[in-house]
Order: sequence, then structure tokens, then C-alpha cells
Amino acid sequence: INEEGYVGAMPFDVLIPKSVRHIDVHAINSLAYEQEWIDSSPIYNDGWFRKFTLEAGNEHLTCENGLLIEDGKKIVFCRDTTVKSVTIPEGIEVIGEYSFRECADLEEVIFSKETRVIEDHAFDGCTGLKTITIPESVTSIGNGTFDNCNNLIIRGYTGSFAETYAREHNIRFADVNATYTCGDIDGSDNIDSTDIFYTMLYIANVAVGNDGGLTPEQIAAADVDGNGIVDSTDSFYIMYYVALHGAGYGTSWEEVLAK
Repeated sequence: INEEGYVGAMPFDVLIPKSVRHIDVHAINSLAYEQEWIDSSPIYNDGWFRKFTLEAGNEHLTCENGLLIEDGKKIVFCRDTTVKSVTIPEGIEVIGEYSFRECADLEEVIFSKETRVIEDHAFDGCTGLKTITIPESVTSIGNGTFDNCNNLIIRGYTGSFAETYAREHNIRFADVNATYTCGDIDGSDNIDSTDIFYTMLYIANVAVGNDGGLTPEQIAAADVDGNGIVDSTDSFYIMYYVALHGAGYGTSWEEVLAK
């Protein structure tokens, strides 16, 4: 079933016969889009269909926890756009294009160890997704995969493809093995101007009601005075610490906080 086989939404449950081997994601896309019909008048379509049932015995298509899976290796589509957490089943190698598009409530994705490819726009519009941990097995991430995922942090391993992708697409990256000690917001084992920047950016974002863009571990590291809130006092202490060490003083955090 390809994306151009039918124009116009089906308001009923569709039974997919067991002979069907492939369904294009665009045929079941949840987003309204405009197509041209025979008379060139625009038709606003909710995709081919939203509700469907697979006939028993299909050897190529299965549904597991709301995920349409092809040949046991590729996720084609997520049926529930309100899902908050998704665990990618074992054996899945490919996250298909647009498969989780506009799942705005999605907050957590747990990948399979076999996942190798995340295709174009797979998580486009997942505005609730603030952090995503990408395993070392992933060696390809498509164009626009994380478009409109505001303040996203990609967590992964230093030297991995995930880190390269994050750097090339100006997405913040956090090493899953990093230790975030007091004042060391980026986990680099060095407290410097980058840590000052991340702290001030967090404070500014939170002040206007946006997500601060830091992981819980990073927030704890930024809260240098330990009062449970990252604010201008913490940024002052970090700047003071950096200035003292830049001038050659080996001042400890205890001494800085005692000022």
C-alpha cells in the first residue's frame, strides 16, 4: 500500500489482508495535508486511514504495543500519538521515516540494542522529548529526524555516531558516562566559560517559562550552593570560581561558597 493509492480519509476501521507485505507511512500519516484530486480542487486528508486491523496470519506486518512493524525489523508507524514512553522491541533495526512524527507527548524512547538506522523526520514534532539516549549501535540518522524537538539533549557515548550527529546539527550532547560534579555542567572535568554559559542559559529559559535544557544530573551540578534552585547566585559562584582559577588560585568550592 503506497502513499498515492488513495486520496481522502477513511472514517472506518480498515482490515488489512494478510497478503499485504508493506504499508507506506504516508498512507496512514496522522497529519492533514493537501492533495490534488481529478478536478484539481484541494482535498484535506487525514492520511489513508487511522484505524486499521491486521488480518491474522500476516507474515510481514505485526502490531506490538501500538507500533506497526514490518518484517520484524522496521517500525513503520506509531498508532498512539499521545504515548509518553516507548520501548523499541528487540530485533528492530530501523526506525522508519515519520514513524513518531507529532507524538507531542512522547518523553522517553528506549532503543533496542539492534537499532542501526533512524530515518528522516522519525521524531519530528515530538515537542515533549527533551532527552534521548542513542545507543552505539546506531550508525545512521536521517535529515530532520529531531526537527521541532525544542531544547533536545542527545545522550550517547563519546566518539559515537550520535555525538557526531549532534555536533553537526547543533544539538546539545551529553556523554552517558560523564560525571557531573559541582559546577561542571558539561561533564568535561573542567569548569570554564562553557559551564557559565549553560547555567545562565538555563536560568534565562526557566525565567520565561521554557524548559531549561539540562538533564537532572546537570541541574544538580549547576546548583552549586545546594539550595535546590539554579539561579543567579549559582551563576555568580561559578563565574567567581572560574575567575579565581584563571588567575592561578587553587581555591576549593568550600572556600568559594564561604565568601
